[in-house]
Amino acid sequence: MSRMTEKTLSGLLKTTGQRHASIMSKPTSGASIRRSKYKNTRCEYMGEKFDSKKELNRHLVLLDMQKRGEISQLLRQPKYPLIVNGFKICDYIGDWFYWEERKGRGDSSVIEDAKGFQTPEFKLKWKLCQALYPHIDWRLS
Repeated sequence: MSRMTEKTLSGLLKTTGQRHASIMSKPTSGASIRRSKYKNTRCEYMGEKFDSKKELNRHLVLLDMQKRGEISQLLRQPKYPLIVNGFKICDYIGDWFYWEERKGRGDSSVIEDAKGFQTPEFKLKWKLCQALYPHIDWRLS
């Protein structure tokens, strides 16, 4: 069985057009059009909204991996409270949670985030997540 890469999926989306993925529509009724701060393009796929094309492409790869049995229990937008010394600092919302099947080494829980630009706030939350939840494999894509 051939492995589908992000590049292959991106090409597939370009050739199939609007039936599978669409760029979010711009406001019509006189509303102002605001450019994205980080120049990402919001997308929609099968009713789900994504903050960028990169996030959509990675989601399609993860769906393919789940179909092949490499990962399971794929969830979007998992929320983790960041609590230090009994005080809730904030919440971290990742892009995906899934269980990764690792032959001979047991399964591992993974939180993955698709980032094009890492803000100082994100970097701080990311390090805090890794410290508070060391049993989770934290990944950037």
